Amino acid sequence: MKGKCPRCGMEYDILSEAASEAMGWLCAACWSDRNEKNSLEDKKREVERKERSSVDNKVIFTD
Repeated sequence: MKGKCPRCGMEYDILSEAASEAMGWLCAACWSDRNEKNSLEDKKREVERKERSSVDNKVIFTD
Protein backbone atom coordinates (compact mmCIF):
# COMPACT_ATOMS: atom_id res chain seq x y z
CA MET A 1 0.00 0.00 0.00
CA LYS A 2 1.22 3.52 -0.81
CA GLY A 3 0.92 6.61 1.31
CA LYS A 4 1.45 10.26 0.46
CA CYS A 5 3.20 12.64 2.82
CA PRO A 6 0.91 15.60 3.62
CA ARG A 7 3.94 17.84 4.13
CA CYS A 8 6.07 17.27 1.02
CA GLY A 9 3.78 15.18 -1.19
CA MET A 10 6.23 12.30 -1.58
CA GLU A 11 4.71 8.86 -2.06
CA TYR A 12 6.06 6.07 0.12
CA ASP A 13 5.35 2.44 0.90
CA ILE A 14 3.29 1.94 4.04
CA LEU A 15 4.88 -0.85 6.04
CA SER A 16 2.52 -0.51 9.00
CA GLU A 17 -0.70 1.47 8.95
CA ALA A 18 -0.56 1.95 12.73
CA ALA A 19 3.00 3.29 12.56
CA SER A 20 2.16 5.60 9.67
CA GLU A 21 -0.87 6.92 11.53
CA ALA A 22 1.24 7.49 14.66
CA MET A 23 3.74 9.45 12.55
CA GLY A 24 0.93 11.62 11.19
CA TRP A 25 1.33 9.99 7.75
CA LEU A 26 4.61 11.89 7.22
CA CYS A 27 7.41 10.36 5.16
CA ALA A 28 10.60 9.42 7.03
CA ALA A 29 12.46 12.59 5.97
CA CYS A 30 9.68 14.92 7.15
CA TRP A 31 9.25 12.91 10.38
CA SER A 32 12.98 13.21 11.11
CA ASP A 33 12.93 16.95 10.34
CA ARG A 34 9.89 17.42 12.60
CA ASN A 35 11.56 15.57 15.46
CA GLU A 36 14.75 17.62 15.07
CA LYS A 37 12.79 20.88 15.22
CA ASN A 38 10.83 19.66 18.25
CA SER A 39 14.08 18.70 19.98
CA LEU A 40 15.55 22.16 19.36
CA GLU A 41 12.37 23.81 20.67
CA ASP A 42 12.47 21.59 23.78
CA LYS A 43 16.09 22.59 24.44
CA LYS A 44 15.24 26.27 23.98
CA ARG A 45 12.32 26.01 26.45
CA GLU A 46 14.57 24.22 28.96
CA VAL A 47 17.19 27.01 28.76
CA GLU A 48 14.47 29.65 29.18
CA ARG A 49 13.04 27.78 32.17
CA LYS A 50 16.47 27.57 33.81
CA GLU A 51 17.08 31.28 33.20
CA ARG A 52 13.73 32.19 34.79
CA SER A 53 14.41 29.83 37.67
CA SER A 54 17.83 31.33 38.38
CA VAL A 55 16.36 34.86 38.38
CA ASP A 56 13.43 33.84 40.59
CA ASN A 57 15.73 32.22 43.15
CA LYS A 58 17.92 35.29 43.69
CA VAL A 59 17.12 37.20 46.85
CA ILE A 60 18.22 40.79 47.17
CA PHE A 61 18.72 42.11 50.69
CA THR A 62 18.49 45.85 51.20
CA ASP A 63 18.92 47.98 54.29
